[in-house]
This record gives sequence, C-alpha cells and structure tokens, in this order.
Amino acid sequence: MNRIITFLLMLLPCILSSQLSVEPNDIDKKSRKKFEKALQCLKKKEYDKGLKQLDDLVTKYPGFLVAHKHLARNYMRLNQKAKAWQHLKTIDRISSEIDIPFKMTLADMYEEKGMLDSALYHVTLLKEIDGLNAEQKKQIEFRFKELEFRLEAYASPLDIDIEKLGAAINSRDNEYHPGMDAENSALVFVRRSALSGTGRNGDEDLFTSSVYTDSFSLSQPISKINTPFNEGAQCISE
Repeated sequence: MNRIITFLLMLLPCILSSQLSVEPNDIDKKSRKKFEKALQCLKKKEYDKGLKQLDDLVTKYPGFLVAHKHLARNYMRLNQKAKAWQHLKTIDRISSEIDIPFKMTLADMYEEKGMLDSALYHVTLLKEIDGLNAEQKKQIEFRFKELEFRLEAYASPLDIDIEKLGAAINSRDNEYHPGMDAENSALVFVRRSALSGTGRNGDEDLFTSSVYTDSFSLSQPISKINTPFNEGAQCISE
C-alpha cells in the first residue's frame, strides 16, 4: 500500500504539470527548433508539414499554449473544425487570459454545437473586460444580444409544419424566419450561408422574393441591408 501511495505522489506532479500552460522557453532546445520550423512551414502554407510538427509538440507538451493557438487558428482556416475544436477546448482549459478573438471563435463553435448557454457564457466574460474600445463593446454587445435572443427563442419553439417552397427559395444553405410584406407580394427570409466573405462561417443575410399566384421569383439578397455581420429576425413595417 505504501508503495502505491508513493507512486501516486510521484505521479501527481506530472499530472498537474500536464494541465499547466507551457511557454516556448519551457521546452527543450530541440523542440523549440521544431516549433520555429513549424511556424515557417505555416507561413509558406505548407500546412500538412507544419501542423504535423505542432501536433507532435502538443503531444509531448500538452500545455504548449501557443502551439495550440496556431493549431486551432490554422485548422479553422482549413475548415477542419473538429480538429480546431479540440485545441480550442484545450486553450480554454489551460489559459487564464481572456482573448477577444479566441472567445468569440469559441462562442461560435459552442453555438454551432447547439450549446448556447456555453456560447453566451464566453461572450459574457468579454463584457466584463476593462478598457474595451467603443467598437469592441459594440461587437460584443451585439453578439451577446444575438445569443440571448436565440436562447429565448429556442426555449419557446413554435409547432409548425415545414414545407419546401422550391428552388427559387430553398438552397443547400439553411433558410428560415419567413415574413410577408403588408400586400403579401414579397417574401423576406433569412439565409444562413455555409461560408461568408468575413471569414466567419454561417453568417445570416436577408433575402427577398416576389410572390406570384403559384410561384416565387428567384430570391435575391437585400444588399442595402445586409452587412458583414448577421441579419436575422427581421421586422417588416407597413
């Protein structure tokens, strides 16, 4: 029994250290050179080679924070979200810093997985940061209200029957939140695109289509309203 206890006590520092953040100066010289080579590969867009080297490093040093950040960022760039997600979760666990782009990305990932409470939690942390500039406050508040609205909407779902309206309206993307104008001559709805020009996946834009007796015109984005951010849950006045 004493030997088992002694072994566990010896093992405990290793377990704890594996959860702590590791900086480049904390790793051995050979690993630092490997890290530098990995960054050079990524800069040259040699992603397979660079990411493999970084993956090897975080296997050896699970708390290597900056390596996890590079892995998450580049896997997101390559649209390999499942791999990016693993590193984002690790960063969240081992880092005490509140990084705005990281937290916003993490919130996006939680939202995609339907974990709206977790998404809202991370955006709430950003609201508590001191020294935010006006633009940062605006973006964070916008994201906070957006997630808060979705939580409330999902908590009280409507009982509806979904029916496809044809190729003029429906696409491979998600379309939802339809509304008619006062004359019932135009349909306005939200389309959540698979890829946006802002670098964020899944931005919402407003589309409109003219309503005929038994068909619709080909839907078009409302360019005068749409922005690089999300537009949705529209209200139509007379």
